[in-house]
Amino acid sequence: MEDFIQKLFKEYEFADPFTEGDFLFFQRPDEEQVEYYLVQLVNSNDLKSFLENENIEELLSFFNEQKTKSPDIEKNTTLLVLAQVENLDKENHNLVKRNIWKIEEDEYFFNKSVILYDGESENMFSGNSSLIEQLETTVLEDGKLDAFLKNNFDDKHYFFCLQLFIKIPFLKPPILTEEFTDLKSIIDNKLTANQKDLSSLLDSSILKELSDIKDGFLDTTNEDVDEFLKKFPQENETD
Repeated sequence: MEDFIQKLFKEYEFADPFTEGDFLFFQRPDEEQVEYYLVQLVNSNDLKSFLENENIEELLSFFNEQKTKSPDIEKNTTLLVLAQVENLDKENHNLVKRNIWKIEEDEYFFNKSVILYDGESENMFSGNSSLIEQLETTVLEDGKLDAFLKNNFDDKHYFFCLQLFIKIPFLKPPILTEEFTDLKSIIDNKLTANQKDLSSLLDSSILKELSDIKDGFLDTTNEDVDEFLKKFPQENETD
């Protein structure tokens, strides 16, 4: 996965990474768009204690050192945590989703995103063609988004690609338009009419919960996500 990440960043014109311990540090040498990324590869079992372990201390020490050299790094850095699971499926996602939420909602230092992958994720891409083109082709494939909204884990290659587009800021999916400026708005637009009618009747606290769930695999602390989703009728259900 490290080779995959390095190739992806290189295609987006980031400089070769600085390697320190178990993490990579990328920066884009663009005066108009300063971006820094810290990338840490971990096992999903390590997510629970990620914010307290030695790896994060080493990473923060490096980050603080870089701030003395580049003051703009503090507001322009994103930490990407790529966590390997045994299999990229619903069962494994449910095991770690609370830990993902804890990391991503941590308010200190920099923005944080967790991306799940398994042993097959990077092998699904051809080594001879552009990763950007392959990612765009995948998310543009007819019917894939609709199928994903019905079952997030039915196509784990699509699941992995969509994670990248949603969680890595510099990746911009080719399906955006003036009306839909990000993937979240596209997914929201795919809600059924019944779901929209129901959501208009809900109070603000339930709307917040619904908003979390509409974001698909962008995690939530709610342990009863599946049960909550059953409250929303599907278009193909009959009375």
